[in-house]
Amino acid sequence: MEVPKPITEATKARGGSIVRSFMSEGESVPASLREKTVTLKQLLAKVKKSNLHGEMDTGPSVGRESW
Repeated sequence: MEVPKPITEATKARGGSIVRSFMSEGESVPASLREKTVTLKQLLAKVKKSNLHGEMDTGPSVGRESW
């Protein structure tokens, strides 16, 4: 859904942002929900032997890449 420019400016929203609105004194007020920043260290901490997979064959080279 496209969000009107005044709302994106008021909430500092960008692509993929979640914007909610609430009522205050009879007016709809937009509020941007900040997305949590996740670090590489936090992501890697979730890697376990149980969720690792082996190598995958992605097919032959398509362009100038070499393996």
